Amino acid sequence: MAKSILEFIVDYYRHLRMISRNVALFLLGSFFVNFLFAVYVLIFNLYLRELGFTESMIGRTLSSVAIGAMLASIPCAILIARYAIKRMLLITTVLLTVAFFFMVTVTAPWLVMAAGFFMGSLISFSRVASAPLFMRNTTPKERTYVFSLNFANWMFAGIIGSYLGGYAHEWYSLHYQSGIASYRFVLLGGMVMALLALIPFALIRAKPPAESERKFVLSRKLLREKGGLLFRLSFPFFLVGAGAGLIIPFLNLYFRDVFEMSTEQIGVYYAAVQATMIIGTMVAPVFVRRYGMVRTLVITELASIPFMLVMAFSGDIPLVIAAFLCRGALMNMGQPIGTNFAMEMVTKEMHALANSFTMIAWTSSWAVSTQLGGWVIEHYGYTPSFLITIGFYMSSAFLYYYFFSKSETREGRTYSINATGRTDFG
Repeated sequence: MAKSILEFIVDYYRHLRMISRNVALFLLGSFFVNFLFAVYVLIFNLYLRELGFTESMIGRTLSSVAIGAMLASIPCAILIARYAIKRMLLITTVLLTVAFFFMVTVTAPWLVMAAGFFMGSLISFSRVASAPLFMRNTTPKERTYVFSLNFANWMFAGIIGSYLGGYAHEWYSLHYQSGIASYRFVLLGGMVMALLALIPFALIRAKPPAESERKFVLSRKLLREKGGLLFRLSFPFFLVGAGAGLIIPFLNLYFRDVFEMSTEQIGVYYAAVQATMIIGTMVAPVFVRRYGMVRTLVITELASIPFMLVMAFSGDIPLVIAAFLCRGALMNMGQPIGTNFAMEMVTKEMHALANSFTMIAWTSSWAVSTQLGGWVIEHYGYTPSFLITIGFYMSSAFLYYYFFSKSETREGRTYSINATGRTDFG
């Protein structure tokens, strides 16, 4: 057992040493941006509740962020294909903090939603940009590890942001002022952290897009030829987003309403779930080498469902927290695998487009389901939202396997991915 763990660590370290300077700088900058996002996830809807927003109003506000991200995805893909990513990272990071500042300082619902819309559109850029940047700055040997490390980086930022956000809220409430002022203090502190991303982003030595990428045009012909593949890659993401939007944004309210937890307690549990996600994400490449990308994604998604049932029906706090931690690790373990798989299935000039399609699929369903989720919780409680989410997750897993199980061929114990831009279905 000890020998196996040592071999795993040595193998992992060998692959991580291959990471390029550009990738390392991008990951550092992303950490600061994702710190802001972690604070936003933990605090923002509690802040809106303090302002007097109902669950339905909170759902509409969260939906505005998702709609902004969805509508910006295709324009981001086109810009990424034509221009160096570095300059655009710097510009969008500055604009992101400006939009976030307005979102947490205005109080009129329509102004909060408008600022959220612009923040979402700016967040989408870093999400869409990451996969093409990795594909340009990695080799196939370390690529799966980089995608997993990127997701683990998000989770690590989530741990720090969730813990410090909860602690800072309690500290400010105790020493200065509670309520709206304490929530706003934490949110603006996250904004300041996001500005630190400008330093590593400025140090990136950007590689210009290849000539074939710069000539990329989103045309009807392209959509006719590749539309089927793009649909198959993105529709399972659509189903996951539909399910996630019904309950995931409201889990902090779930812990407060059902178990009467404090903001600091919720922050600790959010930090803990980020830690379990990191563990799951970091071991994902090992599962991929043994079972392949598709099977790993499907198995982990289905394995998360029993833990959601526990959260839906159990009133035992330790059991629910354990289920919360396990569900988070398993469900999110496949996310970087799905993104990596999508990149391998298309040609390089389509990397940004394929990434934006999967993002559009996820955010468009999320935008609708967050509104529906707020309404369902307000009128019927949390259990129905959990159960509907489970249905969406199961459908996503089964469809992903149906679409792509034959796109991986077994050669001994090694799986090879068809990277020609074609699948057995299109």
